[in-house]
Amino acid sequence: MTEDRERLYRGMTPEQISAHEDWVRRFKASDAGKAAAAAREAERLDRERGMHVTAMPDEAVLAEAIVIVQRGAGLSAGVIFLREAGFERRG
Repeated sequence: MTEDRERLYRGMTPEQISAHEDWVRRFKASDAGKAAAAAREAERLDRERGMHVTAMPDEAVLAEAIVIVQRGAGLSAGVIFLREAGFERRG
């Protein structure tokens, strides 16, 4: 058992561990579990994209923002992308 699992299951009986693992399996198979997994993946991708975006040259960031809008994500999605890249309004 890994250290994380040992910590999670500390103080639990084998029956409690089995019941918990069964619940986790059912949750992951449910729509709510799939939605939670998708949300975690989206957050991971957002973090990863944020790190990537700040390393892009300004011209590439602007071009990507235009592509985002043209793909149909909307003007607000393009503006959010620009803000994530560090662009700010002045004035």
